[in-house]
Amino acid sequence: TPIRITNLFYYPARIPPSATRAVTLASLINESVNGSEFLKAIGLSRLSNLVKNFKKLTTLFMVNPERELVTELVGGEPRNFVVVDPMAGGGSIPLEAKRLGFTTIAGDYNPISYLLLRATIEFPAKYGMRLYELVNEEAKKLINYVKAELGKYYPQDGKALIYFISSEHECGAVLPLIKETALYKDKNIYITWKPDKEQRKILFEISNNPSQPLRVCPFCNRTISIEQLRRRWVENYKKLLERLLQGDETAAEEVTKLYSIAAVQISRSKYRAPTPEDEKRLVEAAKELARIAKEENLAEYLPMFQIPRDNEVFEDVRMEGLEFWHQLFTPRLLLVIYKIIKYIRNRAEELKKAYGELGVAVALYLALGFAKALNYNSLLTQWDSSQGSISALIGSHYALYRKVKLGFDFAEGPIFSLEWAFEAEEGNSEEDSSEEEYETTTGGMLPVLRILCDSLNGLWYEGRDAIYLWDAREIDKYLPTFSVDLINVDPPYYEQHDYAGITEFFWVILQTALRPVLDDLFPRDRVKIDW
Repeated sequence: TPIRITNLFYYPARIPPSATRAVTLASLINESVNGSEFLKAIGLSRLSNLVKNFKKLTTLFMVNPERELVTELVGGEPRNFVVVDPMAGGGSIPLEAKRLGFTTIAGDYNPISYLLLRATIEFPAKYGMRLYELVNEEAKKLINYVKAELGKYYPQDGKALIYFISSEHECGAVLPLIKETALYKDKNIYITWKPDKEQRKILFEISNNPSQPLRVCPFCNRTISIEQLRRRWVENYKKLLERLLQGDETAAEEVTKLYSIAAVQISRSKYRAPTPEDEKRLVEAAKELARIAKEENLAEYLPMFQIPRDNEVFEDVRMEGLEFWHQLFTPRLLLVIYKIIKYIRNRAEELKKAYGELGVAVALYLALGFAKALNYNSLLTQWDSSQGSISALIGSHYALYRKVKLGFDFAEGPIFSLEWAFEAEEGNSEEDSSEEEYETTTGGMLPVLRILCDSLNGLWYEGRDAIYLWDAREIDKYLPTFSVDLINVDPPYYEQHDYAGITEFFWVILQTALRPVLDDLFPRDRVKIDW
């Protein structure tokens, strides 16, 4: 697909950069400007050539504006015009203001948004392709580290794993809470289940025919109370995590009683049934987590914060009994989080020592890439049988309902590789991006960072441009003494998004991973609120 700004990191309600580029420039010119000259200035001629050459639909984001023509149309150096976005969110407006060459001041109340503004605009404009090359290099190191440390806990043929939460029935049998048996409806791929009388558990197979949900216990023939089993599951799951985090390795054997692997996705239309080896990996990962807990204080590296009571997005999850962020992850995912956060912290300190603010910026992208991966890896990422893919927490689950819920199934993506989250690139790093090239992406971070670094390089005006963590209602206190030419803002719409509610999930990960450099990312002169 064409590269989009949202590939860097998902943020609710990002408006299209093409619209913001046009509106920003149109607001700073008078009505006598020739329409065709205006369209050429924002980059439509370049876009037209790109489409003609490659015969593929693309977006204005893929090409730069004609900055020399912009200078003519505004009647002066663009840097002498100041554009302010007081509620900048994911950064579409300030990004395109900066690409046009204007002095840009942006801020937001949300710390995730503030970090994204720095990652999308400030750091690419300050450091250009040097930043991209360093992030690309560090992403490869992280990917290799994760494969070496965590690959053994995952099936190598697995693109995704689909689970059912499970609980012991009154008769002692382990029953998965099966509601939906489709894996990929368009291809007629389904899960079928059958009871194993000897092990008193349910076994799974892949079929082209749908099977019924599990409503009656096949071992004792009594009706299953879904509500009762779910309550029991929550209590037992919390106890399991508590025991593991206290260093009890024997608790690891309980893992397969609390969630059952239903299928392993190999490709979009190919699946296989789980094997004993798949279950063994779950147990071994849980044992490793417990072993580490004996030697280290895992609270230093895991998001063991309480889900705030005023967080309405996660209210239903909290009401079910999962009251802490770390309880939204399996033991294997907690092991992943521990390993990767510890790695990022160590690299953050080393990168800061070696490169100063540039190194701090690189650490931020590593943390954002990891947080991006967790969007597809938690107890809340359900399986979308209409697409044959994971229904991500924020882009699908939250986007549809504005709340998240604990389902009957959940899924894990290939987090142990992280390749898809970063999409690190090979080739000549000295070669800049070219508007004559048609670049595509599978959704990773680095292709969009490459465009940002190339298109913004040298456009950061120190002492004039700025990004703040602020309250938009009080920006008159924070704006510079020099004049402001344009306030361009797309404010939050009433009850459209609960920005704080959904982004808190990622904030607890980011602040834990970036703890050694938080003061560098949030310097006192940038923070204008009591947070």
